[in-house]
Amino acid sequence: MGESQYLQCESYEQIRQKISKHFRSELNLKGNRLSRLGDVEYISARKKDDLNKEFNDFLELEASGWKGQHGTAIKSNVKDKKFYENLTDNFSDIDSCELSLLTLNNEIIAGSYWLVNDSTVYFLKIGYDKKYSKVSPGVLLLDHDIGKYADDHSINTISLFSDYQWQARWKPSSMDVFNIIIFNKSSFNVFCYSLLKVIVRVYRRCVKPVLWKYEKYVRQAKKNERVFLKNA
Repeated sequence: MGESQYLQCESYEQIRQKISKHFRSELNLKGNRLSRLGDVEYISARKKDDLNKEFNDFLELEASGWKGQHGTAIKSNVKDKKFYENLTDNFSDIDSCELSLLTLNNEIIAGSYWLVNDSTVYFLKIGYDKKYSKVSPGVLLLDHDIGKYADDHSINTISLFSDYQWQARWKPSSMDVFNIIIFNKSSFNVFCYSLLKVIVRVYRRCVKPVLWKYEKYVRQAKKNERVFLKNA
């Protein structure tokens, strides 16, 4: 399906050394700009009462930006909202759900949603107040969270869960993500399994080589175009 990015928790300083000099400068610059706007505070909510108090504020914040406009915010979908409500309620019982918030003058301007499982933390959602987009509060919050977990000796892996391009600035490693189909032994499923095997075999032997040749042709055409434009 794609890739899932992750960071191994060596230390925050080692992670900072791997990212580009330009990105480090950008983080410092925007952090300084934000601090000049007022009182900045990073808040972590992990206890059940604290989570219940902050969860609705996080939903409102996430829906206030482009996610709300495109209908991809948690609040925009009844099933998604119910899922995250249950997730928060159940995982908070075992101290494994965390909301991380960035506030400016006591106003929440960015929030991220994490799950903790043994020695791995999973980054599931983030939202920010678009009024402060010039200081990138979401990026600053995620960098703060990465630093917090990287220096936590009980955490070995920070899973960024997805493969969004903007996350690549922290130079994460990645692993492949697969869809797995499990068939039971009913006659219908045996038929579906046999049919799928035929389709996969045809794809690998007939379709995939053609696609590979086409992609190779496109890459070569683009390369020739660049050479032509350079010499023109």
